[in-house]
Amino acid sequence: MSLDDTRIALFTHLENNWTTTPIVFDGQTTGDTYVKRSAPWISTYITWAGQYQKSTAAPSIYVAQNGLLIITIFARESSGIATIDQYTDSLFALFRGRSIGNSIIRDLYIDKDENDGVWQKRFLSISFTTRTTETITS
Repeated sequence: MSLDDTRIALFTHLENNWTTTPIVFDGQTTGDTYVKRSAPWISTYITWAGQYQKSTAAPSIYVAQNGLLIITIFARESSGIATIDQYTDSLFALFRGRSIGNSIIRDLYIDKDENDGVWQKRFLSISFTTRTTETITS
């Protein structure tokens, strides 16, 4: 499974199961500005970490690729932290203990909260490992 296949599988899982707010995916434009939005929303992207080889038995090798699905929750400051907490619980429930495509979800983190006077924001990280078998050709 390629990096792009992994991204598509994780984003599709989120898109098919999260109907609470709009989602802005990595590289997607929204057609409006950050400040003009009035309703809660989430944004998401993937960052890649280490890739390692788990076997050396050519011609087929087992490869694992680690990554983080980053989700940022945005709720108007006036809605308070309770909305952010509710969305966090629901998002974590979508991923906890799951296998999605060739990826196994590992750990779920609340990285930090911020308030910029307009938006209450929470940054989440969902770690995963994608496992594949590759054929080595000489």
